[in-house]
Amino acid sequence: RLAEVEGVGSFGELTTAHTLNLERSQVFGLPDTIWKLSRLERLDLSDNLIKELPRGLGRLRGLQELVLSGNRLEQLPSSLGNLVSLTALRLDRNRLLELPESIGGLGSLTWLELQRNRLGVLPDGLAGAPVLEVLRLDDNELVALPDNVGDFAKLRFLRVDGNKLTALPRSFSRLASLEALQAQNNRLAYLPKYFGRLSALHTLDLENNALKGLPATFVELAKLRSLRLNGNRLVEGLPAGFDGLAALEDFEL
Repeated sequence: RLAEVEGVGSFGELTTAHTLNLERSQVFGLPDTIWKLSRLERLDLSDNLIKELPRGLGRLRGLQELVLSGNRLEQLPSSLGNLVSLTALRLDRNRLLELPESIGGLGSLTWLELQRNRLGVLPDGLAGAPVLEVLRLDDNELVALPDNVGDFAKLRFLRVDGNKLTALPRSFSRLASLEALQAQNNRLAYLPKYFGRLSALHTLDLENNALKGLPATFVELAKLRSLRLNGNRLVEGLPAGFDGLAALEDFEL
């Protein structure tokens, strides 16, 4: 196992590699010359000791999957936004406090994992990732989502559970492709007025929040199959027509 990947100048024959797996190798640094691995498509550096990434990483224009789960990263280089071919980025179980605005430049990204970090806010630029389908933000310190979160036109699966959210942005109702939302264990007091416009939504977990009621449009969620509302106050009761949610199979109150 490698103790480090410091000082490696040319990477030798690795320059022709398409996949590089250094998972659980006690790696604590990468040389800026990593860009010389120009044919690399998949790079797995999960469960190591990496505290920072070299700027040269952003020159791996052919990289499609980058796995950095379980490291010690506190920030990311802005050059990360240059990875135009990247479809999957896993940054869970790090120490990230913020994200660079440039992350929205990842035009091919469909899968992004950021769970179990220390994120308090997200950059507005994040919503610039036009084809993102899966976004995990669970177990962070988020107090709000970006106002333009509704710009995620392709987003299907969203986890924001285990944060400090008190509300969802008004634009949230524009997530027409959203199929599943897990937002349990937050501080949500209400949902956006036009929440019922989430026409593709079939799974919704709002357990353990501070909800007093649901918007009238909630009954328009025609595809909703699973709903968890236990651990809320709901002093306003359920909206008229709630029993008309014909697809609802799994309901906990």
